[in-house]
Amino acid sequence: MGSERIIEVDGLAEDESWTLFKEKLGTDFVLSPEIEPIAKAVVEECDGLPLGIITVGAAMRGVDDTIIWRNALEDLKNSRTDLEGLEDDVFSCLRFSFDHLKTQIHRDCFLYCALYPEDDEIVCNSLIEKWMAEGFFDEIEKRFDKGYTIINDLNDACMLENGEDFYESFVKMHDLLIDLAIAITRKSHQFVVKVRSNVGKFPRDENLMDDVIRVSLLHSNIEMLSCQCKCPKLSTLLLEGSILFKIDHLFFEHMQNLRVLDLSGTDITCLPQSLSNLVNLEQ
Repeated sequence: MGSERIIEVDGLAEDESWTLFKEKLGTDFVLSPEIEPIAKAVVEECDGLPLGIITVGAAMRGVDDTIIWRNALEDLKNSRTDLEGLEDDVFSCLRFSFDHLKTQIHRDCFLYCALYPEDDEIVCNSLIEKWMAEGFFDEIEKRFDKGYTIINDLNDACMLENGEDFYESFVKMHDLLIDLAIAITRKSHQFVVKVRSNVGKFPRDENLMDDVIRVSLLHSNIEMLSCQCKCPKLSTLLLEGSILFKIDHLFFEHMQNLRVLDLSGTDITCLPQSLSNLVNLEQ
């Protein structure tokens, strides 16, 4: 995830791009004569890239105001990303779609999904519980409903993909959208994502860890969490599926802000004394 991705995508023809875009706008949505040429210019900015066309089309679904369309076109032209390693046209479209999500909560929930590996089936109930523990939603009695509304909104925006098996519903995120989310969070130094990796040990760069709020070492080969680690702002630590078998008794000494701790699927048999310091732990 830390290296630059080289994108090689066969672009759609002009008529194919326009058809796909209109499909994402909605089959019952009719563009006015004033808006249609602007919409075609928007499609041209997507450069025939299917994922870009899909997400931008979804972002503009239901918009019938000419001024908003003009602003969207200008935004898209100016959305060349300043994110390290993401200079392709497709990422400009995806960044546009991210910026045009309904609210900051939608953007925060989308970014949270970058803590999971690409193509991972993220169980909706578990994901919403983590969002709730993080305090993304205000109204306590309606938080689960709000979580599912956010998931549906992100699915409608083509930023998440819904799925369902015999037991439960889940979501997945496209690998390019994960790359976008990680690049956005990397810029603020707030996420550390080392999923399915040979990380070996917990990150300890003091300049970095002082600001980190979420760490994901899902399915990594980390075996021990040794000594105390100063992460005063850390709110989520995901270790599910790692080969972890031991946690030093002082490890959580300076993590009073931790709200989400996932040790499921590890080989931990004994919890450290410092776990009692996690006064804000909710999950």
